[in-house]
Amino acid sequence: MTLNYLLNSWHFKNSIRFESHRVYMIITQTRWMKVLLLILLSACHESTIRPPEQSHAISAPVLKPRYKEGVVDNDSKGLEHIHPSDGTVIDNQTGLIWLKNANCFGVLTWKRAKQSTANLAHGQCGLQDGSKPGMWRLPTIDELEAIVDKKYKRPALSNAAGTGHWKENDAFSHVQIKRYWSSSPITSRPGAIWSLNLGGGYVVITNQADSHYVWPVRGGN
Repeated sequence: MTLNYLLNSWHFKNSIRFESHRVYMIITQTRWMKVLLLILLSACHESTIRPPEQSHAISAPVLKPRYKEGVVDNDSKGLEHIHPSDGTVIDNQTGLIWLKNANCFGVLTWKRAKQSTANLAHGQCGLQDGSKPGMWRLPTIDELEAIVDKKYKRPALSNAAGTGHWKENDAFSHVQIKRYWSSSPITSRPGAIWSLNLGGGYVVITNQADSHYVWPVRGGN
C-alpha cells in the first residue's frame, strides 16, 4: 500500500477531518472557559472592593397641630412664651388668634356684632390675655373659610390636632352649626354681607339686618 494511496483514501481523510474538528472544539471550549473565568474573577474583585451601600432611614415628618391654646409673647430675651387657658386659640396655619368661646355674644345684627367685637377685652368671654378694646374684630370671609375643614360636617371644623372632628374644648368651645358673620360686605349688593354656615362650611349671602353668631379674631388684617 503506497503512501499516496493512504493519503488519498476516504478513511484517512475523514479521520484527519475528525481529529481537526476535535482540536478546534477543544481550543474553542478552552477560550470560552478563559473568558468565563475572567468574568467571574472580575465580579469577585468588584464585590470585595466596592463598599456596601448604606441605607438611609426616612424619618416620618413631625406634624404640627392645627390649633393651640394660648397667646405667644416674647420676653426681654426674645424667648417665646405660651399662656394656655387664657381664652384664646392660635391657628398654626394662619397665625390668627381666635376667641376660644365661639358663642360668647349669641346672635347679633352685623352692626352690633362689629361693635361688640371692637369692645372685647381682657376679662370678657373668658379672656385672660391682656387684650384691650380695639384689638379684636370680625374675621374676613377668607379668614372664616380658612378654619373650615370640609372633611367634617356639623360643624365643618377639625379638632386641635387637625386629625379628627371637632369636639367641645378641642380646641374651641360652644361652636354653633349656624351662620357666623364676616366683616366682608358684598360691594355689588348694598346691605349684603358674606357669612359662613359652619354646619356645612359654605359661604352665604346675608342681609346685614339679620342676626347671626359672632366669632372674634385678632392678628392678621
